[in-house]
Amino acid sequence: MEFENLPLHDAILEEIGYSWGLKRAVLSGKLVSNVGSKFQLVFSNVLQMHVSNEESWGPSNSISDLDSDGTSYAINMQSGDQVTLHASGFTYAASTT
Repeated sequence: MEFENLPLHDAILEEIGYSWGLKRAVLSGKLVSNVGSKFQLVFSNVLQMHVSNEESWGPSNSISDLDSDGTSYAINMQSGDQVTLHASGFTYAASTT
C-alpha cells in the first residue's frame, strides 16, 4: 500500500522512537477507524527526522494526512505540526489488542 493511502486519518500518534545504530524510526499509536486496534510504522535507513510540536492550530495528537515522494515522508498532524523523515522505506502493521 502506498504511504499516502495508509488508513491513518484521525489515528492517534502516541510514540515516536529512534534507534541510532539501526537508523530506524518507529511511530506507533491507536487507530480510530477500528476501535481497539493499534498501528506501527517502521521507517528504515532514516537519514533525517524532524518533529515539530508547536500546536499552531491547537493541541491534538491526531493525524490529518500523509505525504511522500518515495524517500521523504510527512505525517501532517491536526495540530498543524509535521513529522518528516528521509528514509529508504517503511513498513506498516495494524493489530487488535
